[in-house]
This record gives sequence, C-alpha cells and structure tokens, in this order.
Amino acid sequence: MRDRIKLIQIMAIKDTLKNVANNKKQKKVGENILALTLMNGVNLLAPFVLIPYLIRVLGAEYYGIYIFAWTFIGYFLLVVNYGYDFSATKDISIHKGDNQYISRLFYTVTASRLIFALASLMVLLLCVAIVPQFNKHSILILCGVGVFIGQSFYPTWIFQGMEEMKFITIITLVTRIIPIVFIFIFVKGISDYVYITLFQSIGYIVGGLGAFYLAIKRYKLVLYIPKMKEIFFEIKKGWFLFLSTIGISMYRETNVLILGFMTNNYVLVGYYGLADKFLRLFQMIASPLSQALFPHFGRNFAENKKLAFQQFMKASKYYTVFLALMAIVVFCTCDEMIRVYLGQDFPQIATDIRILTIVIVVGGLNYLFGVVGLVNIGREKYFTIFVFIAGLINILASMLLAKSLGDMGSSIALSSAESILFMLIIIQFNCEKDRFTRTLKSEGIIKNTI
Repeated sequence: MRDRIKLIQIMAIKDTLKNVANNKKQKKVGENILALTLMNGVNLLAPFVLIPYLIRVLGAEYYGIYIFAWTFIGYFLLVVNYGYDFSATKDISIHKGDNQYISRLFYTVTASRLIFALASLMVLLLCVAIVPQFNKHSILILCGVGVFIGQSFYPTWIFQGMEEMKFITIITLVTRIIPIVFIFIFVKGISDYVYITLFQSIGYIVGGLGAFYLAIKRYKLVLYIPKMKEIFFEIKKGWFLFLSTIGISMYRETNVLILGFMTNNYVLVGYYGLADKFLRLFQMIASPLSQALFPHFGRNFAENKKLAFQQFMKASKYYTVFLALMAIVVFCTCDEMIRVYLGQDFPQIATDIRILTIVIVVGGLNYLFGVVGLVNIGREKYFTIFVFIAGLINILASMLLAKSLGDMGSSIALSSAESILFMLIIIQFNCEKDRFTRTLKSEGIIKNTI
C-alpha cells in the first residue's frame, strides 16, 4: 500500500512538472505573440503615419514613383534575407542550448548575407545603368542601397529561434522612428522625394548594427570566422526557402513593376500601391500569431509529430475565423476608412481593396499551412514549387490585365494567385497529414485519425 502511495505521489509530481513545462511553453508563445504584435505594430505605424503625409506633399504620381523604386529595392532585400528567417530560425529553435553551434551559425549566416549584399549592389548598379525606367529615378534608387546593406546585419532569425522577440521589437521601435522623424522634417515637396529612401537606409543600417551587437551580447556569441564550405552549406540548405521567397515576391511585389512597365502611368501604380499597403496593414495584425507559431511548431514537429498535428489543426480553426472576420470588416468599411485615413475619397483604391480582401484570408492561411506547416515537417520543396506556380500565374495574369484594367487588373491577378496557392498548399498538407496517420495505423500506434 505504501509503495502504491509513493508511486501515485511520483506520478503526481511528474504530471505537475509536465504541466509547468507546458505552461512555460505556452507563456513563451504568448510573450512572442505580444512582442511580434508590437514589432508589427511599429512596422505598421510607419506607413500608417507616412502615407497620408506623402500623398499630400508628393501626390499620387510621385508616391507611385517612390513605390516603383522601393519595390525594385525590395527584390535585393529578399536576396539578402535568403530565406534565413525560416531555415536559420528552425535550426536555432532546435539547438537552443548549444552555444558553439549558435555562434558558428550566427557568423556564417551573417557572412553569407554580406556576400549577397555586395552582389546585390553590383546588380543594382548594372540595372540602373541600362534600364531606362530605373535610370530615370536612379538617385531615388541609389539612396536606398543602405536598406539591404543594413538588413544583412539584422539577425531577426536568432531572436525568433530563441523565442525572445522582445529584444528585436525594441530595436525595431527605435530604428523605425528615425526615418519617420527625418521625413517629416526634410520632405516638404516633390523636389525632396529622393530623401525618403535615404532616410530608410539610415534606419535599416542603425537597426541592423544595433541588433547585431545585441545578439552577440545577449547570447554570449563567440567570434567565429566561417569557412567558405560552411557558407555554401548554409546557402544550399536554405536554397528552396529562398526560392519560395522569390516566388512569393512574384505575386506580392512584381505587380507594381509590371503595372509601371505596362502602363507607364505612375498614378495607377500609386493607386495599386496604396491599396496593397492598406491591405498589408491588416495582414500585419494577423501575422504575429503565425510568426510566433513557426519556431513553436518547428520544435513540436521534431519532438512529437502526432501531438503537433493535433495542436496545429486546432490552432488553424481559430486562425481562419479570425482572418475571415477581419476580411469582412475591411470589405464593408474600406470606403470610410480610406476617407478618414487619406482625408478624401478614392473610389478606385476602395475597389482594389475589395478585390484584395480575399488575400487577407488565403494569404494568412498560406503562411500558416505553407511555412509553419509544410516547412516544419520538411516539405519546403513542395511549398517552393507551389509558390512558383502561383507566381507565374500572377505574372501572366497581371501582364494580360494591367494594360486593359490598370490597377484593378493587378488586384485581380494577385487575388487569383493567392487563391490558387492556397488550394495547392491545403491539398499537399492534407496528403502529408493523412500519410502520417496511415503510417501510425500500420504500425498499430493509433486507431483514430488526427
């Protein structure tokens, strides 16, 4: 009897410790969701504050020119990031306690990003020299090279992998304020529009170096000089995720350039750019949850895939309802929100936003099931293929529709591409889940499906 009581006590202590551990994990996820919400709030605040001011001092045409140049710069930002926000984040979350591994990865990823930044600078200079549309706005573009140079030092991935996003949130808060303040002080008219990208470069450089220093001090990283074979190994490991980010840009960023090249009408570019920015304000509200879940499920899928699938499906139901409600609100109130936000009516922008509201739902679910889901279960190759299919569909549709429908055609192309990507991802994710369930059944581990 006494042995039985002791056994019960031991089991009770074990369950208590398990609950404490689970509560700590849940608390950590909650803290990261809050930190990511604040960080995205800061990123949201910058365009939210600046766009009405820029529309007023620049007008729709010059705002469109700025968006055209910024989109071009954004491609090099993607190259420098190289998908490390996913692949390196996953590695950090798995090897949290190995300081030597983390130090080696930190300096290897940073070195490869600096190489990409240098290569990007050379390509950008070549494009500005030979492409008339870029050459015409060369000063605006060249002032923005500090954006991807600063980003090469920005180790968001290590903070996200260590599930301590509060530090990067503080850095982001400080560095995003710098361009806002400078733009309000120095950009007073069309002649000053080139300063916008210059001030953004300053913000990225200050933020990148500050975050780089903070990571070294916070995690006591040991200086390591990476070998070229180690750099190539990380590049190879992140290749499919890099391709997926390029594919994503094919349907999220390329429409601005296509619209500019096809119509040469920067007013239409400004309309579409405003609608897209407006939409992203709401996507940023939802993204902290899925971003915080990425390292959480990366660890869970590695430890207990059966439980991870169950938790993932449960989380996806709540997330879908949240996205749908937000999309309905945007669809019904976008006219009034634009009037309040920009100070006047823009019916054309409201039409674009209504077409794009479906992207709030399917875009959010594409990240959840594609990145948090497929990438974490080792199926990034499928995700990359699907993204490229959607990107190609978007480019073809945008080229066909932009000439005749202008900004509305670009909106239709993007919504269609996101919807097709959603169908492909969901089909593949369900196949992977069913395959895993059948495997467990065949081994006699479970009797019910996940």
